[in-house]
Amino acid sequence: MYAIVHLLLIFLAGDDARMGLAHARLVRLALVIFIISMAGVAVALPRSVKADSSSPLDGIGQGPCNSTAPVINCSTQLLTTTQSNDVVIIVAEGTNSTTVSDSSGLSFVQRVSYSSTTYPPLTMVEFYAVAAFPLNNDNITVSDAPRYTNGMQAFAIHGADTASLFDQDPSIPATVSCPGPDCGNCYADYNTNPGTCSASIQTSASDFVVATTAINDALPCGGYPTSPAGYVPPPGFTHILASDTFEVDYTLSTSPPNSVKFDCNATDASAIVLDAVNIPTAAPYALVVTAEGNVYRFYQNGTLTLVGQPVTTPLRQVAWKPDGSYALIVGDFATLVKYDGTSL
Repeated sequence: MYAIVHLLLIFLAGDDARMGLAHARLVRLALVIFIISMAGVAVALPRSVKADSSSPLDGIGQGPCNSTAPVINCSTQLLTTTQSNDVVIIVAEGTNSTTVSDSSGLSFVQRVSYSSTTYPPLTMVEFYAVAAFPLNNDNITVSDAPRYTNGMQAFAIHGADTASLFDQDPSIPATVSCPGPDCGNCYADYNTNPGTCSASIQTSASDFVVATTAINDALPCGGYPTSPAGYVPPPGFTHILASDTFEVDYTLSTSPPNSVKFDCNATDASAIVLDAVNIPTAAPYALVVTAEGNVYRFYQNGTLTLVGQPVTTPLRQVAWKPDGSYALIVGDFATLVKYDGTSL
């Protein structure tokens, strides 16, 4: 910074011959004050971290529930991940007393228990846990589920904000019973592929949005692939699991606030749950550091989000590793801080 000031002073020195000495000194003083005032804030050029260029999915549970047909006692999956601090999500058809356990000692918390009003025996459940370490064939079991469990799915998401895992917008999670006024009316018919059942949320953060759909022994969302009426899978969503009784899809929602709508077309959907995991790294951003030791994410839509305040002394520069996996932040008094894309 002082080198820049010195260079500008040298540059302006040549102007003394063309302007009064007092005027030149005034201009130099104004420039010095401006540059010094800007020295307290450093901005890293926008760069996507690792999770931006690839899916935040870090693992999908494998087991009999991944079959495209109903499976008796489908209540166990094996999950392997590659990253630390993943959020592990379990969605299933269960009961009001369903619990989740695993072989790695994770502590699962129930987030959703929703009973369909159109099919009262049907209850959709969702559990989550944070895995501080990568998982290797973690045996995840949904207990106290109906004898004929129509479906479950385990999956892991990397890059979630572990301090605030889920989007706090009051519309989240969304739960609807189908058919009905909040969902719509959809059903399977080869010739017409009629009707759409939907659920909607409003996001307030960059999110990994997951849609879980219970299907009444018909077809995955989208209907018959060879229907003359056309095949329309959920627009904008990607399958994690698609079967005749249970479907899980996801999408990334960036640049909040954003309206997200999940459409399940041309099948006998009986309930939909739409939830959103807060993924700060899902949208491109710049890191901003200040003289007070604060670190912010600055998004393209102008949103400024505090990451943390690791020190109370000035932070000066930010440098990303070329692959975007982490950034190093330097400051006064030999300060060095590492940002891993999620936390400091």
